[in-house]
Order: sequence, then structure tokens, then C-alpha cells
Amino acid sequence: MKKAIEDCLTNPEKSDSHVLESITGRGSLYEIMRMDDARRRIEALIVEAQTNQKNHQIRKKIVDELIDISIIPFPVSFGIWRTKCLDFLLVNRYLDEDERFYKRAEGTLRFLENLRLHSPWLSIMNEKDKKSALEYYKGTIGKFITRALQIWLDLLNEIYQKITKRMQTMISETGFKTLRELRSSYDLDKAYGGFIDF
Repeated sequence: MKKAIEDCLTNPEKSDSHVLESITGRGSLYEIMRMDDARRRIEALIVEAQTNQKNHQIRKKIVDELIDISIIPFPVSFGIWRTKCLDFLLVNRYLDEDERFYKRAEGTLRFLENLRLHSPWLSIMNEKDKKSALEYYKGTIGKFITRALQIWLDLLNEIYQKITKRMQTMISETGFKTLRELRSSYDLDKAYGGFIDF
């Protein structure tokens, strides 16, 4: 007991609990698992953003090549604007990003929700209004949507790269090369099973 007290007094920064050391703080196993979870959620956000971008490209191509408005039955539907991953991000705020990022995410969600509402309105418009709406889509709003979706996708890719790099650095500091190697050595799939599969 005396040796333990002397060790605490001599080395106050050194943790006496290997369990506590491995599950708390920067570089801990818990932090690595949390980052892996965030990385996988960003992958889902990226897929969602790519799907929205692809839907927009299809819509824009059809509208740009449209000669006779009467050949398209309204409401026009070229795919669904997906927002579930973005909703989840805004509800849980699981990324360690600043408020500006979350404001941009909220703006992107509002923007996509407005686009989702745009199509049903076309169904109740007369032919002249439909033509004006589609011309607007071809011009100003079409270009704006293209740019806004690309900016959001670029931002998500940047955050993904940052988290992946930081996570790899933390894993290498443990002496392992990959997350799989780290998991297998500590049997993390069993120990953190509920957290990893969440």
C-alpha cells in the first residue's frame, strides 16, 4: 500500500487504472470506436448526398432537353430527395464540428425539403405556369441546386478525410496498423459489441 501511495505522489499524471485509461480520453479505445461510428455515419451522409446530386442531374437533364411541356404528366417525379441521414445528424450532432457546420446542415435540409415540396405544386399549375416553373429550373434554380449540392458533398468528403486521418493516427499510436487488428487484439467486437453495432 505504501509503494502505491508513493507511486501516486511521484507520478501524479500516470493513471493507476488500465481499464479507465483505455475507455476515457483522447486516444482511448472508446474514442477510436466513437470516431469509427462517426466515420460510418458520414459515409451514409455522403451516399445520401450523392443520391440527391444524381437525382438532380437526372431532373436537370430531362428539363434541359424538354421541348414540349405537355409530354410530361405532372406531378413530375424523378426520384426522391433523401434526408434521413441529414435529419439524424441534426438531431444527434454526433460530429465534433462547429456551429457554422450545423447551420449549413440545417440550411441544406431546409433546401431539400423545399425541393421536395416543389413537385406537387407543379401538378396544380396551368400549362403557362408549368412552363415558367420549368424554365426557372433550367436557369437560376437549376444552377443553384447544382452548386449547393456539390458544396455540401465536398464538405462531407473533407470531414470524412479528416476523421479517417485522425482515427488512423490514433490507431497507430496504440501500436496497431488497422482498426481490425486493434479490435481483434482486444476482442473489441465482444467488449464493445453494443456500441460498435449501434
